Amino acid sequence: MQIVEQYSHLNGLEFLNVNKPHLIEEIKKSLSLINVNDIQKKTSKEKTKLKKILYSPTLIKKKFENYLFSNGWRSHKRDFLISSDIQFMKSAYKEHVKIQNEMAKKRKIITYKSSNKINLLKERVSINLQLGKYSFVHFDIFNHISNYQDDIIDCGIIILPTKSMTNLMSTGVPIYERHIHEILRCRGAYPNIPLVLMGIDN
Repeated sequence: MQIVEQYSHLNGLEFLNVNKPHLIEEIKKSLSLINVNDIQKKTSKEKTKLKKILYSPTLIKKKFENYLFSNGWRSHKRDFLISSDIQFMKSAYKEHVKIQNEMAKKRKIITYKSSNKINLLKERVSINLQLGKYSFVHFDIFNHISNYQDDIIDCGIIILPTKSMTNLMSTGVPIYERHIHEILRCRGAYPNIPLVLMGIDN
């Protein structure tokens, strides 16, 4: 697999090329090691693609992440509490979850456990290889924005299949060209952080 398209939002790619070119090379290397023709495929049960042999997103993602994990990338998870009490959320958001618990008990606020996870993080750059449903892309963008605002990352990367690749994938998966269009329609207002979208194909 390889990167065939790239979109730089708010100079995200320029930032990486100047400050973190080795990370881009690691991403390219990881993708180059994935030959989708050698990966176990699945037989579609969908009406529009009945009995068609499709790529397995789970196995592609696993191979991609395993290589990067072996090169110093890691996942990052942060636990926190959520509540309908806006003032509590604002005051407790950046505190450790144990302190949040104490604050909630003291103020007798009903809370629920939640968490935020970065799949791949290295040197303040985070990656999402999104091969699931197209709606997940906006959750990934939201996640990158919040991690940027929390001073965890300097730039986010989202890797998506191009339209040609999705012809051999299940329906409803994200399409690189579509999400570029959605971002361009926002005319720079969203997302408001340095971001790189990469389109991949076999």
